[in-house]
Amino acid sequence: MAVLTRLVFLAADLVATDMDPMSWADFVHQLPLPKTHSTTERPETPQPTSQLSADLLAKFPWLAQTGAQPSTSDGGGAAASSTSSASAAPAAPSLREDTATTDDARMDSVWSELYARREEMRVAAPCESATFRVSLLGGAWTQSHLGVVYDAYQGKAHTRDSEQWCHTFSLNQSSRYSVAVCGDRAAAALARAWCHRMDFWHSMWVASSASSFEYSTEALAEYEEPEWVGAALLGASTRALGRLAELRALRPVRAAASSSGA
Repeated sequence: MAVLTRLVFLAADLVATDMDPMSWADFVHQLPLPKTHSTTERPETPQPTSQLSADLLAKFPWLAQTGAQPSTSDGGGAAASSTSSASAAPAAPSLREDTATTDDARMDSVWSELYARREEMRVAAPCESATFRVSLLGGAWTQSHLGVVYDAYQGKAHTRDSEQWCHTFSLNQSSRYSVAVCGDRAAAALARAWCHRMDFWHSMWVASSASSFEYSTEALAEYEEPEWVGAALLGASTRALGRLAELRALRPVRAAASSSGA
C-alpha cells in the first residue's frame, strides 16, 4: 500500500500533490511519537457551603433540621464584600494574547532555523543545474505535526521544459527523501544525486534536437555517478541504500502516448 502526503484540494473531486508515493511502513516510521498525557489529578471544584442567615432561621425554624450551618454574616454583607474584592482585584492578562505571542515567537524560530539550513545547503552544495534543484521541505506545518523544522529533501524539475521531459519519458517530476527514513546526510545526498542524474539525461535530450530521440543502452552508459554520492551514503541505513538502488535503476523510457505521436 502506498501513501500520498501534502495533498492539495483543487476542485470538487480533484486533489493533487507533488510528493512521491511512500510505503505505509515509511509513512508510519516518520510519524512523531504519541504524546504522553499527564496523570496529575485535576483539583476538585469547591462545593458551595450550606449556610443560613439568622433572619432565615428566625423566620423558618424548621430549616435548622436540615443540618445547614448558620452564616456568620448576612447575605448582603457577603455580597458587598465579594463585589468590593472583585473591583479591587487587578485585571488578569489575556490568555489568548499570551498564547498568540508565544506562537508567533515559536514560528519565527522555526522559519529562522529553516532559512539557516537552506543557506548551509547553498554554501555546501551550490546549485549545479538550472533545470533540476534540491529543496528543503519543512516549516510551520511540519513543526506543528511532526515536531521538527524540516523532514525531507526533495529534488524537483525546476522549469516547464524539464517537467515536460519528465512526462515524455515516464519519470517523476520530483523525488522526496525523508530525513526520518534515510538520515539527514543521506537524504540530502540522494536528492542532489537525483537532480544530477536527471540533469545529465535531460541535457542529452536537449543536445540531440530530435523529437524522436530515444535513450540507447550506450547513451545511458555515458552517465557517471559522482564520487560524493557513494561517500555520503557510507554507513547509511538499509532504507537509504534501498533508495539509492532505486535511483541507480531509473531509466528514461518514452511514454506510450508520446511514442505513438512521434
